[in-house]
Amino acid sequence: VDRLLLQSELDVPGRAACGDVACPLLTCRQRSLMIAFTARAMEVADGKLPAIDVDENEMDDVKWFSREDIESGLSAHKLSIPGRAAVAHSLIMDWMRRERGD
Repeated sequence: VDRLLLQSELDVPGRAACGDVACPLLTCRQRSLMIAFTARAMEVADGKLPAIDVDENEMDDVKWFSREDIESGLSAHKLSIPGRAAVAHSLIMDWMRRERGD
């Protein structure tokens, strides 16, 4: 979460750990663990989400997505998400279920 603040200047209070997975990257040291968090970005005026200031040395692109954006992007094959083995897959799918009220 500190990397999120560092790389995108987004402050996300109310974060909660919700998963972990062994680091699959070759650059990770043995026994490294990647921890997944959920957080809610603080809304700015009129209920809008804040602008994201991207550090292009760290990230290629950063965007806000609604559940509808994800669903339509997946069905049109214009968007892909990590596979089921990735903790990011669980984070995205759980968020989409919560947004739908499942």
